[in-house]
Amino acid sequence: MPLDKQAELYERDKEFFDDILRKLNAKDHRELGATALLISACQDNQLAADGLRNGLFTATLLDVWNGGKFTGGYKAFHREILKKMLATQSPNFYVVGPTNKRFLQETPFAV
Repeated sequence: MPLDKQAELYERDKEFFDDILRKLNAKDHRELGATALLISACQDNQLAADGLRNGLFTATLLDVWNGGKFTGGYKAFHREILKKMLATQSPNFYVVGPTNKRFLQETPFAV
């Protein structure tokens, strides 16, 4: 998303985004009431590479997912994606909220 559009969206919905940020920055994430998982294209100090149809991360994720045939949990899914990525782009794995081991062991996108 272009930076000017990001700024426009943030200004329009500032209270909404600031409330989310306050909750994410809270020392006790249990107030969220759920486990949230982010697997993103790269670390904050990296740039995500593009591809012909999708970005490199999305193309790699789809390859590993293999139309739903991947059978490991989310951590294994992330590791397999990492193995296939460029050394300059390391997808992030970030969990917020109460630890839910059962959720993290589920097959990705099985909900």
